[in-house]
Amino acid sequence: MKITFILPGWTTSPVGGFKVVYEYSSKLAERGHFVSIVHPLDLDNSHGLIWRSCIHIRRYAASLLRGKWFNFHSSVNFLVTPSLEEKYVPDADYVVATAWRTAEWVDDYSIKKGSKYYFVQHYETWSGDKHNIDRTLKLKLRKIVISQWLRSVVEELGEMAEWVPNGIDSNTFTIQTPIEDRDMYSLGMLYHESAWKGFDDGLKALTLVKAKYPKVSLKLFGVFPKRRNLPDWVTYTRNPSLVNLVALYNSMSIFVHTSLVEGWGLTPAEAMACGCAVVATDSQGILDYAEHEKNALISPPRSPEKLAENIISLIENRDRRVALAKAGHERIRQFTWDKSVNRFEEALAGAQDQIRQNCLRKC
Repeated sequence: MKITFILPGWTTSPVGGFKVVYEYSSKLAERGHFVSIVHPLDLDNSHGLIWRSCIHIRRYAASLLRGKWFNFHSSVNFLVTPSLEEKYVPDADYVVATAWRTAEWVDDYSIKKGSKYYFVQHYETWSGDKHNIDRTLKLKLRKIVISQWLRSVVEELGEMAEWVPNGIDSNTFTIQTPIEDRDMYSLGMLYHESAWKGFDDGLKALTLVKAKYPKVSLKLFGVFPKRRNLPDWVTYTRNPSLVNLVALYNSMSIFVHTSLVEGWGLTPAEAMACGCAVVATDSQGILDYAEHEKNALISPPRSPEKLAENIISLIENRDRRVALAKAGHERIRQFTWDKSVNRFEEALAGAQDQIRQNCLRKC
């Protein structure tokens, strides 16, 4: 099959939604499919004339992206284009929008670009007007969603969606430091500048925990520059390599997830795979793999006090922390990329079956 993924831009730093698309692209390529990934330099085409003449810049950007932070399968066709105009998009069997603003473009493409899909990884009200986002979810594109929560969002708008959860690479995200041997006061969290990621709530919660247990230390990681005036008990690793990220997770006894809303939640899933006990906000998508009191502790968003209570309860009860961490590890191991790619292929094949049935009816 020829499959084209349409991304909303390009990045030289790890971004969850891009990472998932890159995983699918590489793993579908491993299975013999011809996969293209389109990265527009200008989503709105407001500078298209300039970029059309800068082929060398586009080639440089493509080489920079390909080698920066993800190990792509060698056969993936990695494209950086001036815009998402149809003439820059290869013909294929399937074309997949990956964000609400790319869905608008894909909806207008001719059938030469392939059967049209919308890979929904978030309810993107943080990046656009809700009315516009809902409108794209109602477009006649076949929807694939990464969580049951997102499926409910799509269904409430009167549409149907295939549920294909993300996978976790259990050969990469592994337990290297035994759960029982970890420092109970070593905690971790993602640093992110977007308000909906809830970092400030997490820092408030950890400050409350620190007041009760002075030995607590917090390890942050992320892609943004280090925030000024962080307390001296907080360390920050910017853009850790994959090896260093796994080592960071393994140095934590508890991972704190603080988002107000998530389509799925990659970092708490990775932390579970590495043996962390997860204390999280109910960010919706996380509920596909995190269950309160069974393999995680979950509290309402925007409630630092509740988050702090759950963290303290695990510091004070080692056996409970270890049990939750082990249960989380076993749960997340069920989410493999092989299973996810199988389901993704089935979702695409379903479109072809429907087309054949429609042709037979017309004949």
